[in-house]
Amino acid sequence: MKLLMKVFLLFCVSSAFFAGKADSVTIRLVCGDITKQQFDCTHGYAAIVNAANEPMLGGGGIDGVVTSLGGQGLAAERLAVPEALYGVRCSTGQARLTNGYGINGQASAVGYNAQQDVIKIIHTVGPRGINPVALSNAYANSLRVADARMLAANDSFLRENNCNRVLDRPITTVAFCSISTGIYGYAIEQACPVAVQAVADYFAANAVSSVQEVRFVAFSENDYAVYKAELENVTASTLRDCALVIEPLKKTNGKLEKGTGMSLFAKFLACLGLGAVGVCTYKHYAPVEKVSKPQQHDRYAYSLPRPAVVASAPLITSIVWGKICVQETSGFNKVYDATTSKDCKLSPKGSKPWNWSLTNMHHSPGIRPIDVQELVDDADVFILSRGMDLVLQVLPATVTYLESKGKVVHVLQTQAAVKLYNELVLSGKRVAALIHSTC
Repeated sequence: MKLLMKVFLLFCVSSAFFAGKADSVTIRLVCGDITKQQFDCTHGYAAIVNAANEPMLGGGGIDGVVTSLGGQGLAAERLAVPEALYGVRCSTGQARLTNGYGINGQASAVGYNAQQDVIKIIHTVGPRGINPVALSNAYANSLRVADARMLAANDSFLRENNCNRVLDRPITTVAFCSISTGIYGYAIEQACPVAVQAVADYFAANAVSSVQEVRFVAFSENDYAVYKAELENVTASTLRDCALVIEPLKKTNGKLEKGTGMSLFAKFLACLGLGAVGVCTYKHYAPVEKVSKPQQHDRYAYSLPRPAVVASAPLITSIVWGKICVQETSGFNKVYDATTSKDCKLSPKGSKPWNWSLTNMHHSPGIRPIDVQELVDDADVFILSRGMDLVLQVLPATVTYLESKGKVVHVLQTQAAVKLYNELVLSGKRVAALIHSTC
């Protein structure tokens, strides 16, 4: 009985303590997978920040994982975001809001229901290479989107950031990945101070905010170490009224345990059934190592999600950075890589290397009418890939030319282009594609 009384008193004291901190912001550092983070959503939504690309069509790194987990629902909602410029739904440094589509398993257990999905996704585009201003904007605008409910009177902001539907509850937790430090090449040692300063500056300038916790989720031990050193060395004046929580790395038998970011107090409440949504779980991972550039390209890998079959046009059975494997209608496999051609053209007549030098083509202005002319009579649908990182451009005149010939045209990021191409071929459509397997 005495033990129960002590637990009850501890609970009351702790509740009073945390209630008194309701207006302060907690900055938390964890090492883990951002798509597996669990949140206390008792008083509002949580948002995962995705490092997206400008077309919002899915890409490599965390964006590829989010795209895969979000499924068709997320893809459709992102496509519905109005284009600010041709092919650009979210400019560098800006942010957009979508539903979460059960990305981390904290949605309704009975089917998907957007109203019951406690996780939202904020998509932001970081800079390619070192650009502190653009990177700072990506963090600040992500927080502004999270605060959209508080800024409901600012209609222009909501409209520009795809937040025209005001949330019925505030976003109280925002989890950031390390924006631009993957395939965009921003060194983590230079990006981390910008990220921390941007978050601190935002709360210094916005005394009223619905966000109660900002979580930096470091994917690797190296990234965690950089963030830890930065957060431990920042001055109290930089963090101002923010409370700092650094969750330690934990290892069992030499393997890293990656936390899901819930505090011990939140776990205590969860055990009593008093608040936390989703009990914190830990998973064991192999020790994380800094991967080299060639290994990073594995994240672009695509394989046909069903056994290759004989079809009316060649199928792309797999694609990785710089290499495309094509199965011809005869069942014979061709591999286009750096030793032959890392790009290829496909149509019902077969596949062949796509040699840019024949038409003097470059990434910009990109694919021109002359590059597609030889395939015009072979197909009804054209798929033009813009590369893994959307560096390759497509001249608007090319789309106009194909449409004037009665063709349906899809301009997509390479993995999305390959997936759609295979689906259309397997459905019996007459399809032609120009596939670029690198940037």
